[in-house]
Amino acid sequence: VLNLKDRAVKGVDLRTGVDPMVGTELVGVTRMARGFDCAPMVGRLFVTAKLEKPRAMWSVNGEFSGLAHPIYNLLGQLVGVLSVQEGSEGVTGGGMGNNNNMLPVVLPIADVVRSLKMAEERAAEALESYAEEDEGDGEEEEPTEEPADEPTEEGGTEETE
Repeated sequence: VLNLKDRAVKGVDLRTGVDPMVGTELVGVTRMARGFDCAPMVGRLFVTAKLEKPRAMWSVNGEFSGLAHPIYNLLGQLVGVLSVQEGSEGVTGGGMGNNNNMLPVVLPIADVVRSLKMAEERAAEALESYAEEDEGDGEEEEPTEEPADEPTEEGGTEETE
């Protein structure tokens, strides 16, 4: 448990984000594993390209691999979220590990927020649809019972049709 005493933790403002330029140094923050006391850890990334297709994003390279973590510039301004983008079939990127078709990218925060909003709306619609299906017409069907297997003269059972 984190003892903050009189200090308050400030949340990340997802309403504003900045666009980096190629060559900009970025940072991501994560925590090490429990075996390392969950110590905070900062990793660096560099913007290597601005991509427009298949969507707007920045290609990055560096020592930070915390997928789905927020990424900041050196002024502490939110840039986006670290992700990976798969290239078109037969096209290789710059690669992560042994897969040259996966490119580490930072998705702009505005796109991430828009996607989260759409997911929230779809989830609400799905729950509403499920609730309507569950209510049905208010009449419950009685379960039909399968006939039991009938005993044979030999002591076993014979399936009924």
